[in-house]
Amino acid sequence: MKSRTEIEQYYKTGKRFFRNIDFNFGQSFENSNFENAIFEFCYFGIEFNNSNFRNAKFLECNMKSTNFTNCDFSNAEIKENLMEGINFKGSNISNLIFENNISYGAKVKLNSETLEIEYNIHKLNYELYEFIPEFEEISDHSNDEHLYSVFGDLSIVLAKEIIENENLTKLITDSFKFFNYLSDKKDKEIDNLLIVGIYEGIYHSGKCNEIAKKLLNKKAINTYEFNLEKWKK
Repeated sequence: MKSRTEIEQYYKTGKRFFRNIDFNFGQSFENSNFENAIFEFCYFGIEFNNSNFRNAKFLECNMKSTNFTNCDFSNAEIKENLMEGINFKGSNISNLIFENNISYGAKVKLNSETLEIEYNIHKLNYELYEFIPEFEEISDHSNDEHLYSVFGDLSIVLAKEIIENENLTKLITDSFKFFNYLSDKKDKEIDNLLIVGIYEGIYHSGKCNEIAKKLLNKKAINTYEFNLEKWKK
C-alpha cells in the first residue's frame, strides 16, 4: 500500500490489521477513521489530526514526528512505540492504555492534563536534577526511573569534577548541598542510597574525601566517615 486511497480502501473492506506499513507517502491522513485498527511495526511521521482511533492499538511502531492533534484515542492502546516529537494536543485519551513507550532511549508517559510526553522519573532523581542542574544538562535521562543508576552516574561525574579542578565548581557545591539535604531526611534507605550510589564511588580519591569532609554537614559526615572506614577494610 503506497497511498492514502489504498489504505482507506483496505480499511473499508473490513481489514483492520496494519503491519510493517510506512504511512509517510507525502500525504496527510487528517480526518481519517481507524477505529478498531491494529498497527504493528508501522512508521508514521505524518499528519493525523482530527482522526478517529477509538479502540485502536499501536504496537512497536515508530510514531516519531507525528501530529495527533484533536484525535480520539478513547479505549485505545499505545504500547512499546518510539515517541519523539509527537503532538497529542486536544485529543481524547479517556481510558487510553499508554505503556512502555520510549523517547530518546528513555521510558515516557503521557500527561493526562497537558497531553504532553513526559519522562518517567523517580521523585528523588527529580530532586537531584533540581538541586544539580549542571548534571541534569549532561545526563542522557535513560535511567531516570532508577535511583541507583542515576546516583551512580552522578558519583562518577562528581569524582572526575573534583579530581580535575583545583577550585570548587558549582556542580561540586550543589552536589554536596543535595547530599546534606537528603541526609537531613533521616531515612535509612536514603542513607544507603548515598553510601552505595555516591560515597562508594568517591572513596578511592583522597581529594574527594577531603572535599566531602569540608562540605558535608555533621550527620552526613558521620555516615560518610563510618562507611569509609568499613570500605578501607
